[in-house]
Amino acid sequence: MSELEELIQQTHEVLEKSKKTTMYSPIGKFLLKVRQKYKTLSDADFTVLVAEAFRLTPQMMFMAYLYPDLIRILKKRIGDDRVEEMIKFILEKYSFYEGESVLFEFNGIGIQRIKDIKGTAIKIKSARIYMTNQRIIVNGVISESKFINFLMGGWLGLALGEPMDVALEVRYQQKLTEGKSCFGYEMPIRPIEQIIRKPNEINYIVKRKVEGKKKLKTFNISLISEARDDLDKIESILNSNQ
Repeated sequence: MSELEELIQQTHEVLEKSKKTTMYSPIGKFLLKVRQKYKTLSDADFTVLVAEAFRLTPQMMFMAYLYPDLIRILKKRIGDDRVEEMIKFILEKYSFYEGESVLFEFNGIGIQRIKDIKGTAIKIKSARIYMTNQRIIVNGVISESKFINFLMGGWLGLALGEPMDVALEVRYQQKLTEGKSCFGYEMPIRPIEQIIRKPNEINYIVKRKVEGKKKLKTFNISLISEARDDLDKIESILNSNQ
């Protein structure tokens, strides 16, 4: 058995133990320990281990409990570029649908609100945003929830045994992905009804069904790029989905 095969087996064993904990913390600590201890382990092999943890952990649990600290510490240890390569590999291998491909990617902020549904607003800063031919995936950590009804979000979070930030996503995120785990937070890209361009951001509106609601709901989405030069490309892709 190779070193990688042994580590994959250990990853599965730790994941089983993690299922009995509240925040899946054992697997997060295990992955960071592996990255520090096994100096000869290649980035590609380590990515396989992270991908296995993602594949076998419920998406909401992974993004809320494992992703924030794991990615933050890895960026310090191996650098932003290598972490971005790892993220994109996992996205394309485990999250993409057949025929899905990246049209454009950039660093920025993703904001999404669903009109008339409390507790469904998220803001993700310092994110890597992927515009594909089917959707938008914002890979990062929820950084702000000022639009959320905290009592509703907090109560729902407790009821689900999940943090509030996860609770607000549960209302629609899992239905958007149709059972496919998304390594990030998904935002719809079609059918777009209106695009509004501002000096440093682009806002657009999508109307679509939300689980448990009879009428179409309005998604208000804002994309803010760290580089203003990106806005022309972002707007062009959005226009093609009108």
